[in-house]
Amino acid sequence: RVAADGAKSADEQLLAAHEEIVAAREHVAAAQAEAERARAAAERAQAAAAEKQDQLEELRAELEEAQAAAADAGAGAQDTRALREQAEALRIELAQVSAERDVAIEDLERARQAAAGTPAAEAAVPAASERTGAAARAVQAIVLGTGAASDLLGALRMATAPLAGELGWDAVVSWQAQDGIGGASARCAGVTTDPNLGLWAFESASWGATLGAGGGIAAGVLQGGDVQWIADTSASDEPRLKEAAAAGLSSGAVVPVRGPEGVLGVLEVYSQEQRAADPEALAALAAVAAVLGRIGHLLTQAGKPRWGLGKM
Repeated sequence: RVAADGAKSADEQLLAAHEEIVAAREHVAAAQAEAERARAAAERAQAAAAEKQDQLEELRAELEEAQAAAADAGAGAQDTRALREQAEALRIELAQVSAERDVAIEDLERARQAAAGTPAAEAAVPAASERTGAAARAVQAIVLGTGAASDLLGALRMATAPLAGELGWDAVVSWQAQDGIGGASARCAGVTTDPNLGLWAFESASWGATLGAGGGIAAGVLQGGDVQWIADTSASDEPRLKEAAAAGLSSGAVVPVRGPEGVLGVLEVYSQEQRAADPEALAALAAVAAVLGRIGHLLTQAGKPRWGLGKM
């Protein structure tokens, strides 16, 4: 019963995490809507200013014609004075409209900054860039998908498809640490590859491999290291990276999946493109891994037996 209560608590926390993500996305959408309203106001002010400018130019042309006619005929001074007054009034009105346009443009800039700098943007649900928006979708998909997972292995297996689909990696492999948290090696939990690339041999090799057994980048990450970017798989002597290079996967990253007590597993991501280290891509991967680590911890705790002594 205690284990069931723990599972229920984990489900409730997962649901709360999902609700937080949905609320954050709604917050970003509201900020974007405000930015769109400000943009429309700025465009209207710009159009009004342009219209007043055209009227002023027409009035100036009439004034010049009237002055020329008055000079030739020696008359029309009253008409000329009236045109001057109209031109001056229009000039004042144009200045007011221009000021309103400038205010509208400032409002637009503030709205854009608000849409890009919301707390949701800083908590992995940003709207400022396409990549971080994809990370938010990946997080949401993982939260929803892992709701059906009964353990850490299942959560890691379900995480690979959202990472590949939303973040645009050609191959994603998840690994679960063996021998408990912070183990020196890991077993394959899930593999997703682009079906158009024919990476079947790499998938088979991944399922049969033990990550980190021979040391190297993955072992370091498993034992508490940070995210590692792999700029060129062909430049490495590590067997795992040689397999990736042989499959045409040129670059990638190894990302730790951390729980409160340590590293629960690792995510490998690969691309056929030769990518230099990308802070935005690393931040997106770290955000997704952080959410997955929280989910994995909750599932691990829910699966532990809890025994108690009581009076009969």
